[in-house]
Amino acid sequence: MSVPRERNLRIIYFTSITRFTVPKKKPIMGKKGIKIFLFIVNTLFFIIGLVVFSIGVWTTSDKIFLSDIIGSNLYAAASYMLIISGFIILVVAVFGCVTTWKEMRYGILLYFVILSLIFIFMIVASILAVVFRGELQDVMSKAMGETIQKQYGVNIQHNEENQAITKSWDETQQKLHCCGVENEGWEIYQESLWYRNQKGDDKPFVPESCCKNVHVNRIQRLKQCQKSRMGPPGTPSGAKNDYLFYQGCYDAGYKFVMDQAGLLLAIGFSFSVILIAGLVLSMCLYRFIQRPPNEEEEKSAPL
Repeated sequence: MSVPRERNLRIIYFTSITRFTVPKKKPIMGKKGIKIFLFIVNTLFFIIGLVVFSIGVWTTSDKIFLSDIIGSNLYAAASYMLIISGFIILVVAVFGCVTTWKEMRYGILLYFVILSLIFIFMIVASILAVVFRGELQDVMSKAMGETIQKQYGVNIQHNEENQAITKSWDETQQKLHCCGVENEGWEIYQESLWYRNQKGDDKPFVPESCCKNVHVNRIQRLKQCQKSRMGPPGTPSGAKNDYLFYQGCYDAGYKFVMDQAGLLLAIGFSFSVILIAGLVLSMCLYRFIQRPPNEEEEKSAPL
């Protein structure tokens, strides 16, 4: 009877030794590794924020002329939003680096919350952009035609709005190499108050901003561009006018906006991937950082 008992004691002994000597699994990445990757993530945040901020400043200073002729402040608002968004990303990147370096537990938690809010904002903004895209196209085309017919070149000395619209149309047509709204749509100027208010029989059919390559032999080329009666712009068709823009400003403006949107979309996709990495790493670092001693004592104190 003593043999089985001795055998059982040995089994219990070896089982207890095995249980207490099995090494614990080490985490895949330690605190130091997480901090390094978080520094990399925040560096990428900083670069993206700087790029977004620069695009916003460039768009506001040079390309905002489209806002006046499309009858909407959305383009201007989007430009200013880029500046604000870029600045916020820069601040968040710096804040993330500081809290990571100093291992500020509640700072890391606040950093995680801020990244979560930015991620939610990006999702909402993407949904709104898809929903209002078609509506914006319709409003843009209609407003462009109305501004040419009713406000271009009309009482620009005393009407500041008409003066701004006239300047915007001239900048748009020269910088985007277009004329009117639709392709081959230069005849819209003959329906405008600008055309009707001109006196004499030899009045131009289109403004000078619809003309190209007029820097050499300016007088002759402007005459052919603006006053040709054997073809465009005096007629809807005919021999090609080498000094008149044929592309409509609606297509040119839409392409310009979509090119910018494509760039921002690529930046936004890259940012979203890095943002998710920042969320995961910040939460991992938060769990690695030990609580302050007083908080540990309060948690372990008996009730």
